[in-house]
Amino acid sequence: AGSAAHLGPPFDCILGTDLAYNPVLYRPVVAALKANSDTGTVTLLGVTRSDTGREFFELLEAEGFEYYKVPDTEVAGKFDGSAANFGLFVIFLRR
Repeated sequence: AGSAAHLGPPFDCILGTDLAYNPVLYRPVVAALKANSDTGTVTLLGVTRSDTGREFFELLEAEGFEYYKVPDTEVAGKFDGSAANFGLFVIFLRR
């Protein structure tokens, strides 16, 4: 097997879901995103809107990130926003 030692931040893409469901996790999640991102990194983060507070998004902004919600019409199937109160967000560092 080959070594993965050459792989490391910043990453081109970060994928995550259900990471910001508790306010105590907001700072560690944002810190991890910042430590592993640069202005070319695209993060896709799925959240359950009922348990991810506005404070999470305010912290993203305070740490230099921008974010956009993917429209529900662009997310297929059981994750289209009408089921499970799900939201998919694109997040990236401002240039």
